[in-house]
Amino acid sequence: MTSLNQVFNPEGIPGRGQDGLTQPTPIHELPYELLADIMHLALLPPRPTKANDSRSFLRFADVMVLCRVCSHWRQIAIQTSQLWVGLDFPITIYPKDAKTTWNATKTFLERSDSLPISVFLYDFVWKDDEIASILPLLVGAAHRWRALHLHFNSSRGTYPRALDRAFESGMLEARFENLETIRVDYPNLADGITAFQLAPRLREAIMMLRRRSSHVPILPWAQLTRLHLEHDSPQMCFDILASCKSLVSASVLTDQWFDEDAPRFSGTSSLNHLKVLSISVMIRSAGAHVEPFLQHFTLPALTSLTLCLRLWNPANDDWFISPFLPVLILFLSRSPHIEELRLYDCVFSEDLDDILQHTPNLTALHLDMESTGIFDDFFEALQYNSEADSVPLAPKLEVLDLYNVGFEFAEESFKKMICSRWWTDVELGEMTAPPRVARWKHIKYRDDHELPGFSEEFEKEMRRLSSQGLDAEIHYYG
Repeated sequence: MTSLNQVFNPEGIPGRGQDGLTQPTPIHELPYELLADIMHLALLPPRPTKANDSRSFLRFADVMVLCRVCSHWRQIAIQTSQLWVGLDFPITIYPKDAKTTWNATKTFLERSDSLPISVFLYDFVWKDDEIASILPLLVGAAHRWRALHLHFNSSRGTYPRALDRAFESGMLEARFENLETIRVDYPNLADGITAFQLAPRLREAIMMLRRRSSHVPILPWAQLTRLHLEHDSPQMCFDILASCKSLVSASVLTDQWFDEDAPRFSGTSSLNHLKVLSISVMIRSAGAHVEPFLQHFTLPALTSLTLCLRLWNPANDDWFISPFLPVLILFLSRSPHIEELRLYDCVFSEDLDDILQHTPNLTALHLDMESTGIFDDFFEALQYNSEADSVPLAPKLEVLDLYNVGFEFAEESFKKMICSRWWTDVELGEMTAPPRVARWKHIKYRDDHELPGFSEEFEKEMRRLSSQGLDAEIHYYG
């Protein structure tokens, strides 16, 4: 591959010919459009490292350096609008200075023409007076905002009063015609914010408001397709989820209902497009937890379900996690297409048979059962016998991920279950009829506690299967 230095200077001489005069290099002969594309591709930020991280990591200097190479490059860079929207607004330059930031933000807004921009305001960089200074400039381009991220942590004692005043005054009303994503990490958001309810393109909302007193902005819930909601009030989370009729993916983190606060709902509600649902509840009483969600919602398109119960620390001996297997079974019967199931400390080992009987299309099962563990009967129910008339549970299962499930089972039953569903390509090709269960793709066993551990024979067998192509991971402390 030709290096960048060779493109600029194939003779290895920095821009001069034998006569000492500056000579044109191949890159200067490229068409305007092609050079603009090269600049844009060279400055593309890396992909986010986290699923919910929309920040770009392009630096201010990366853009400005293109304007300093030569007058030709400067002209192209200034006229290439895409170069000026790769950073989050307002543009931050270090060491941070209010006037320099204002000028840089204004320059980037002007040179990016009318392209959509991302706005990211966070307390570990922006003080209230700085937000008050820069906000009018950003508000003038509110119709261009594609993504908005507000990150303010009350523990730092910083509150964007200027932002609150902007919402309260109505200066942001009906300005978000291009807004697609909003993320709020802000436990003290002002009440009654309606600025986003007329955002016709808004599809994703990430609301991280982990306080019972936190206010949730009024959004066009019915048009959202992706929702991540964290709030201490389970009833508020329940009501919001019921309003989101177009959701494809939803994640809810909340607390348990208090004993005296009975869940308020009636009948059932269908979310016909929802494919991915995750519900995580912090146990802090003896009240309802995930049952109201499972009782009320019918999700015919659901393919992935995650249920998680976690005890508030320190736990109270009076708290009681009510069993909800009958409710879960009824829910699963209304969601026949589930392919991935993640269960975190919310069911018992003896419940798994019933659960797997009602998830015939399951291809991936993830279990974290630190409080209960699993036993031999679980592995025996999954073991395949080609000569038997009956088919074991979860015949389509390809991925089994076990985390902190204890060691109250015989390793032989675990090994037999794995081997019964594994064949090499050669072995499959020699069969007169294909097996009635799927072949494993991935087996993982992890435990953070000190355990007796598996025998050398077992680990040797896992290494043998891995050499044949099975993705097997066994990690534990022992």
